[in-house]
Amino acid sequence: SVGVPLGFDLWYSLWEPVFTPAIGILMAGALISGLTNYISKRLKAMSTSESPNFLKKSGL
Repeated sequence: SVGVPLGFDLWYSLWEPVFTPAIGILMAGALISGLTNYISKRLKAMSTSESPNFLKKSGL
């Protein structure tokens, strides 16, 4: 009643410039983290499965 926007008005005015990009960055970070973890596990599994075969082929 004093002209200070509190509550929903303040929340709504900050949604587009602040919260929407923040949520997008958070989601992108989660996707990148998950993808990095997946690739890391795949590369680790490939390297451990290839090591014994490499040792057998080289005669060690």
